[in-house]
Amino acid sequence: MRLRTLIIPVFTITVNSLSAVAQSDASCLPYYNWTFNSAKKSPCDIASSLLSVCAGSPYPVHALPDNSHYVGPTLDSANPCQCNTVVYSLMSACGACQGRSYLSWSVWTANCPMVSTGYPESIPSGLAIPGWAYLDVKTNDNFDQSGARDHSNSTESTAVPSPTSSRSQFLTTTTLSSSINTLSLGPTQPAADNTASILNHHANAVGGGVVGGLFGLLFIAGAGGWYYFIRKRRRHQGERLVSPRDVENPSLPFREKTVLASNGALEVEAVNKLPLKQSTNRQASHSALNVPPILSSESSASSSVEFANLPDHHV
Repeated sequence: MRLRTLIIPVFTITVNSLSAVAQSDASCLPYYNWTFNSAKKSPCDIASSLLSVCAGSPYPVHALPDNSHYVGPTLDSANPCQCNTVVYSLMSACGACQGRSYLSWSVWTANCPMVSTGYPESIPSGLAIPGWAYLDVKTNDNFDQSGARDHSNSTESTAVPSPTSSRSQFLTTTTLSSSINTLSLGPTQPAADNTASILNHHANAVGGGVVGGLFGLLFIAGAGGWYYFIRKRRRHQGERLVSPRDVENPSLPFREKTVLASNGALEVEAVNKLPLKQSTNRQASHSALNVPPILSSESSASSSVEFANLPDHHV
């Protein structure tokens, strides 16, 4: 573990030294200050740092003499650091900022066995690549200065976190997680018991709900069957419908009857509701007391004859 810790700083120092040594003696015109990154590095310096990754040593980009331009990689020297759109854009901007010309994309990559969109290698630590360096150059087969200037404030690309740092962080997190798991072994059993009791409680509640639902369904089915049986029975036997004319006071021996008088008016007449035989006996008892009986319209004639034959009694 100590050996690995010692090797990592040496590797980091080597990469940083490459990015620091990778310099350029080319000077850009003030008009092209928009090509510089946030660290005030020119496109020539940035391209030099990216080319040094594949070279394994500093790769300075020298200033161009008059009437010259930067050439692309040769068949022997072509590598991923040269055959990509980012380095091509940076080298084209480096030539343009010196007032020189630059090649087209197809001519620059003529000797490349494979080309890449973007930068395929790891960005050196501490280096920021301008966003305009990632613009498309394949469509127009050339570096577009106007489009690059419009994107001069785009987000820069920087180095990704070191894998060693990520591994160390992962190991630390794993160690902390293991410690937490070791400390939490004690209360694990009660937590499991609580979980089991909660599950049992839910199971009992579900079981009770199912049983209650079944009883409810049985009750509804029984009530429906009983109602159907009573309805069917009444349908077969029939029911006596009560007429409003039959509704009378049971304490009175007569009922009221509405008749049409001779003058056209409606009159209410008391009609005896007892049989004729009972009415005759009752009339006799009334005659003995010299009380006129209540006569119905149907039996008025016969009752008059019977009263004519009875002797008068004086009190």
